[in-house]
Amino acid sequence: MGKKLQLFCLALLGSLFIKAQAPVAGFTLAGQPCINGAFEPTNTSTGSPTLTFGWSIVPATNTILPSATAANPTITLGSGNYTITLVATNSLGTSSYSQAFTGVTTCPACLDTIRMI
Repeated sequence: MGKKLQLFCLALLGSLFIKAQAPVAGFTLAGQPCINGAFEPTNTSTGSPTLTFGWSIVPATNTILPSATAANPTITLGSGNYTITLVATNSLGTSSYSQAFTGVTTCPACLDTIRMI
């Protein structure tokens, strides 16, 4: 095999190995969740090959749409304290990230009005 072809094959194999990455779960929220105010966490998880997701909320008095396995679901909470956890998984492993929210309360009146528009 020619020297150039060998170098090309090594570079190609190297790029395949570099791209494989264990998952690192993460998400952010724009603002504080409020009672019955739907919000969408922004999933910031990384990893390759393709990730699958699992969202959970404790206590389980909530709604996760379209499902708890969506990459970026819409979540609605009742009043109280919650811990939201995202688990990201691929063939190289599993990672989880959690955020606690205390004192989820009624949305300010202006946000309720804006949501109705």
